[in-house]
Amino acid sequence: MIQKDTGRNMALSASHLTSVDSTEMQTPRIFIGLPVYNGARFLSRSIDSLLSQSFSDFTLLISDNASSDETQAICERYCAQDRRVRYFRQVTNIGAPGNWNFVANQAEGEYFKWATANDECAPQMLERCILALDNDPSAVLCQGRTCLVDEETDAREPYGNDLDLLDERPSDRLRNLSMRLALNNGQCGLIRLSSLRRTGLDRPYPGGDIPLMAELALIGRFIVLPDMLFYRRMGPSTFSRFLRKEQIGTFYGEQATSKTLAGHVLHQHLSILNASLRLPLEWGEKLVAANVAIRWMAWNRDSILEEIRETFRAH
Repeated sequence: MIQKDTGRNMALSASHLTSVDSTEMQTPRIFIGLPVYNGARFLSRSIDSLLSQSFSDFTLLISDNASSDETQAICERYCAQDRRVRYFRQVTNIGAPGNWNFVANQAEGEYFKWATANDECAPQMLERCILALDNDPSAVLCQGRTCLVDEETDAREPYGNDLDLLDERPSDRLRNLSMRLALNNGQCGLIRLSSLRRTGLDRPYPGGDIPLMAELALIGRFIVLPDMLFYRRMGPSTFSRFLRKEQIGTFYGEQATSKTLAGHVLHQHLSILNASLRLPLEWGEKLVAANVAIRWMAWNRDSILEEIRETFRAH
């Protein structure tokens, strides 16, 4: 994972590529980070959906993970057209989690949103979500309902399991997340930046976003608005679960060792248990949350034991 101070130093280089002088501007309330690797196919549509938002007080940073397609040319064109857009090109592929963490580590302002090169947002997404978060200081994340879009046919289907976590107790929110989280659409919602800073961000292994969401759930509430605001493309080139075995290393980058990838379920659950003990909860609530984390680990014991057996077989 990229450390925050390292990321801040790299942000200076990113700003030189944009012709945007940040000293002339007040810090926007929202910072959007768009990590991309060879995403030219849908990238323009994704950027257009962000730049056409009814709430316009944001910065958009695109971090290109050393793409070999037309991604760079597309990004440079948008930089020349819109002062809100910044572009940074990584020298080498730092892995998808590293690139997602990179844009988060550059963020300034009150709220942060991850965007992707494949997905699109309704024009009112930012406006609706920032209003909800402004009105509810106990909430750390807000999203709209999700529509799944087939990347080949453009067929669209409403998704019915977006995760709202409105419980007052952190342990109850963690319990509900453990039972209900399926597609992690909430990670592309609007997130309170001060809360995101208290997490370990994305981890460099499959399912590394789940500890992040567990940490956010322990910190505050998740709101799901009734309107369809997020359009998520699904298919072989846009969904990481469809990766072939030989693509895993490229996707997660050199920072993800073979040992970490092989034991990712155990790493995931240990990170969640650590969060329940590390975050500043009341002691009674901390113990209940830790118990939830342990029970969640027990539910997945078959996968963890299989990882351990595979590790021994490999040696």
